[in-house]
Amino acid sequence: LGDYERLDFAQFDLVFAYLSPAAMGALWRKCEAEMGRDSILISYEFAIDARAPDQTIHATDDTASIYKWYF
Repeated sequence: LGDYERLDFAQFDLVFAYLSPAAMGALWRKCEAEMGRDSILISYEFAIDARAPDQTIHATDDTASIYKWYF
């Protein structure tokens, strides 16, 4: 638990997010600025308007999607 805005995403190969849709734009900007080559952002349920996901996973027809972006 904590404030993700205080973390340096450069130290992570994978970031998993389950945030409100309102926070996704700021999260994306942080990821773009800090995440390194070959890292991955995964979001449960909420996509990012600024860029389509590289992969969308649907476990079943009636569950929320999992979105993946590769850097």
